[in-house]
Amino acid sequence: YRLAAYLPPSLVTFIEGKVNAVVSFLETTGYLPRKEEPSTSESKAVAEAREAVQAAEKSLEDLKSQLKDHKADIDTDYGVASIFRALKNVCISKDAGEYTYEHCFLDQTKQIPKKGGSSVRMGSFAGLGSVEVDELNEAGEIVPVQKISLKYTRGQGCWNGPARSTTVVLECGEENEILKIAEDEKCVYSMLVTTPAVCAGGEEPGNVAPRRKDEL
Repeated sequence: YRLAAYLPPSLVTFIEGKVNAVVSFLETTGYLPRKEEPSTSESKAVAEAREAVQAAEKSLEDLKSQLKDHKADIDTDYGVASIFRALKNVCISKDAGEYTYEHCFLDQTKQIPKKGGSSVRMGSFAGLGSVEVDELNEAGEIVPVQKISLKYTRGQGCWNGPARSTTVVLECGEENEILKIAEDEKCVYSMLVTTPAVCAGGEEPGNVAPRRKDEL
C-alpha cells in the first residue's frame, strides 16, 4: 500500500524533505554512495567508440569488396599473356538499322534503340572461346580458320524465346571496331569485331580485316 496517499499533502512534503535531507547527509559523510549521473565526457566517449567501430566495419567491408574484385580478376581468363586485360570495359558501338549496338570488352553487349527507350542487354561476359570460319586464302581457296571469340550469355530474355546471347568473333585490325552484327537465330547474336589485340607480332600494319556489310 502507498501510505503517502492517505496522508495530507503538507505532511507528505514535510516527510519527503526530511528524507532527502537525511540521504544527503549520509552521502556527504560517506555512509551512502552518491548516485552517479551520466556525464558529458562519458557520452562523448561512447559516441567516439561507436564511430570507431563503424569506421572499422566500413574498412573491413571495403577490404572484402577489394578482395572479391581481386579474386574475380585472378579468375578471369584474359587470354594468352593476358592480351585482353587492357581491353576490359573498353566499349565500342555501331549503328545498324533502328538500333545502336554496343560491345564492352569482357563485360557485356547491348542493343540501344535510336528513338529512345530502354536498352536491352544481349549478354554478360562468360569467357573466351574459338569459332571456325571459312575464309579465302592467298590461292583463292576457301579454308576453315580458327578465330578467337568472346562469349556473352545470360542476357535479357526474349518474348517466348531464350535469354539473349552474343558471340563476338575477333579479327586483327588497327582499331577496336564493330564491323558486322547479325542475329543468327532468335535472340542469338554474333558480332565481327576487329582489334589489334589478336594481331600476330610479325603481322604487317596494313594487314587488317576487310570491311563487311552490316547484317542488321
